[in-house]
Amino acid sequence: MKKWLLYITIISSVSVMNFGCATQTRVTFYTEPAGAYIVKLENSPQGVAPITLLFNTSEMMKENRSDLCFYLRGVEARWVSGASTSSGQIKLCGSPSTNWSYTIKRNLSAPELEKDLQFALQLEALKAKPLSAQAISSAASAAWYDAIQNQPNPFMKDGERDIK
Repeated sequence: MKKWLLYITIISSVSVMNFGCATQTRVTFYTEPAGAYIVKLENSPQGVAPITLLFNTSEMMKENRSDLCFYLRGVEARWVSGASTSSGQIKLCGSPSTNWSYTIKRNLSAPELEKDLQFALQLEALKAKPLSAQAISSAASAAWYDAIQNQPNPFMKDGERDIK
């Protein structure tokens, strides 16, 4: 009886350890200036940067090289001005269980930089208030929504029309 209980305990422990192994990779996305909306390249909006996204290891591509690097499909940063920058494929070298950070920089020659800088200042003011992380994230999303009300939909590609 005790031997059987020991086997069950060992099997359960191994199962928990295998389940806990790096099945997801955390990547925190920052933007310069702050406050761009992060969208996965399959066009699924994620939230206002900085934001931490989880990627399943199945979403990561391992090249057949000995550099121990993994690759993600990448994301796009969209600022309130309508400017956007795509990260392209993201290279992560090391263990997939590491917490990564990645910064996407806005093209400074894109129009309406002042609008994006002003929005970044608004986000900093929100962070200075004693709010929970969830409240800050909600307020940032609401501010982002307010900032784009009178602009073309930034989630539409060139040539697409927004149906109202």
